[in-house]
Amino acid sequence: MIDEFQDTSTIQWKNFKVLLEKTMSRENAGNLIVGDVKQSIYRWRSGDWRLLNNIDKEFNKSAKKVSIETLDTNYRSDRNIIEFNNAFFTEAVKLEIEDLKDKCPE
Repeated sequence: MIDEFQDTSTIQWKNFKVLLEKTMSRENAGNLIVGDVKQSIYRWRSGDWRLLNNIDKEFNKSAKKVSIETLDTNYRSDRNIIEFNNAFFTEAVKLEIEDLKDKCPE
């Protein structure tokens, strides 16, 4: 399993790819790559979300079976947390805009 794959660099990918190909050559072997291109935050250390975005093309060209599953449920946050954060940041943005207007009058 490789988690947070969206932050993988090209150098890391070259190493991972060899290992993945080796395990994929075995019968009934499986690999799990987890990531979300929208959560890529490590560009400063050469993380490249495009590697994850193109992973199916990378392996399908060599006739390897790749299955992409999109998860539409967030299991990390409770509804109350999401509602609080949405309300909090909606108000925080309004306060920030007012503060900027005070500091930078037209």
